[in-house]
Amino acid sequence: MNRQEVVIALAKINMMNKQVAYWIELDQDLDNISVALDLGVVPGWIDEILVFMKNNSCKPVVSFAHKMFTIDFLKKALKDSNRKWKRETYEILSSFAGSIEKLYSTSNIYYKMYKRGPYGDLEDALSNAKGAELLMRAVNAGYLDCNYKPKKGITPLQLKAIAWGVGQSLGIKWREQWVTFERQWNCDRIGTVQVPEGFSKQYEDIKALYPEVDYSPLTDSKKDEYFKKPLNDNCMEELFLALITYGYIDKKTTYIQFQRIFGIKSDLDTSIFQPINWIKDQRSLTYFVYFAFSKRNMGIWVKAQNCFVVNGKRPNKGSLKSGMPALRRDHPVIEQYDPCLMTLANQFNKKK
Repeated sequence: MNRQEVVIALAKINMMNKQVAYWIELDQDLDNISVALDLGVVPGWIDEILVFMKNNSCKPVVSFAHKMFTIDFLKKALKDSNRKWKRETYEILSSFAGSIEKLYSTSNIYYKMYKRGPYGDLEDALSNAKGAELLMRAVNAGYLDCNYKPKKGITPLQLKAIAWGVGQSLGIKWREQWVTFERQWNCDRIGTVQVPEGFSKQYEDIKALYPEVDYSPLTDSKKDEYFKKPLNDNCMEELFLALITYGYIDKKTTYIQFQRIFGIKSDLDTSIFQPINWIKDQRSLTYFVYFAFSKRNMGIWVKAQNCFVVNGKRPNKGSLKSGMPALRRDHPVIEQYDPCLMTLANQFNKKK
């Protein structure tokens, strides 16, 4: 492979890995995707890419490989004893995962060689004197080790608070800072960690490390995090009762909790907002949110990510959004996918 072919191959591999992770997150059958994406060609591609890296000095290629999508979703799925695999599918996915892991480990070695210097352990956006000084505050406070990695016992919320303090001090863009720290700390989705309405002692301690930073954007309750109230107030209670009755949301859900997804909170309610636990699969949540809320709400997938969990796990807004085109593709008569949910959505949107 030449340089252009290597870049194209890396982009394709990255896309394949993201699509596999998406199917895993939706708990879909991976037998078909392993064939449709032709994952079996990837080990051969990666062998050629590694030969290119060995024989050519090409920092941009190494940097791209270093920042590719994580393989953790697939590795975890392959170790899940509850999943039943066809032998051929398991072998293809295992080879796919192993090859990408080899690519990542090798690219990391070359990446560190290119980054030799006082800030070699830091991601590009952090590898400067100010970045090191800001992270050292967390090191001295006992949250990070001497290599700027999280110490055992630190919580995702604490990591998010540190990432926000350092990122904002360095002027890193909102989205980019989460990706930067996810790579720096080898962890996933720091940006989606919910910040409680009441401050914890641990969170306040970290805020004190970065007094020059405004933390209010992380904690302010925003109107765009919740759905608009229905035109008919009775529809809200009717929808709540129906979702409970037909087994879509956890029976432990209270009406007070349900009202919170519409931004309704009593002055007497001092509890921390708990997302509604959707106990069907994620595709049905995508279907429901789209048909119940899209007519009167912008940014429905951000709201859905904030207001719901799926069997206790917070959904990814990208997966929710891409789930709708997949539903239309797999179910040409979309109204028949879940007639019960379609009826509930239509009743919720009635004006009287």
